[in-house]
Amino acid sequence: MHAAVFSVGWLRAGTTENVIPDVAEAGGTLRVLNPEDREPLRETALRIVETTARAHGCTASVKVTQGEPATVNDEVLAGAVRPLLPEAGFEPAPAMRSCGSDDFGFYGNTSPTLMMFVGIKDAPGTPNVPLHHPRFLPSDEAVGAVARAQAVAFAATSALDPA
Repeated sequence: MHAAVFSVGWLRAGTTENVIPDVAEAGGTLRVLNPEDREPLRETALRIVETTARAHGCTASVKVTQGEPATVNDEVLAGAVRPLLPEAGFEPAPAMRSCGSDDFGFYGNTSPTLMMFVGIKDAPGTPNVPLHHPRFLPSDEAVGAVARAQAVAFAATSALDPA
């Protein structure tokens, strides 16, 4: 099984409660970990949109804009960083996969990359909101933890390639 996420992030239609609009639009993202999955899933999304519209006597079209590649951690770099994290005060979580979308994925095409999630549970002054929430504002403790994690990754990178 290959991970993929299709999300509808916005909808736009009429402006009056008692008038059915002529046009409605939606926008979203399709995220895949394996590039070869992208085209078949695009075709599936197009088929769903077109058949749903046809079932309701409407027409539909889909415009796809190429986005970022998946961010894939370099296995050697991840293996070098993981054992150093406890020395910096981190308890490594079990390995996970994410279909997050980020332009950071482009760097992996040219250099070894590593994306880490640094969690601060119940930090004082940190609102209990998710990462992309408009009120998200990490505490000084959280910013410091990210800096420590980056220092660990830098140390591991330097040990792998002293040049």
